[in-house]
Amino acid sequence: MLGSEKLGTGKSAYLIQRAGGASATPIAHVTLDMRGVSCPGPIVQAKKLLDGMQTGEVLQLVSDCPGSADDITSWARAGAAELLFAHESGRGVHEFYLRRT
Repeated sequence: MLGSEKLGTGKSAYLIQRAGGASATPIAHVTLDMRGVSCPGPIVQAKKLLDGMQTGEVLQLVSDCPGSADDITSWARAGAAELLFAHESGRGVHEFYLRRT
């Protein structure tokens, strides 16, 4: 739900976005939670998992390593995987959605 508005009749109107919209989070085939592991551990483990996945499958990587946002972005740009979506899901916790190419 993106928002709501009270109408003059006392009823509420809701603004809802359908799944699959431009801002929708990709659906992961595998989740790798690397919280508590310092860099380059998250990249090393993500590479191992991606190597065993089928082309087109998506890996969700969760990391709280302070350097992970820059490291994962650079790693994906170098052609290791396609970075579909990244965001900070909590204080210092980042989620990355990587597609095997």
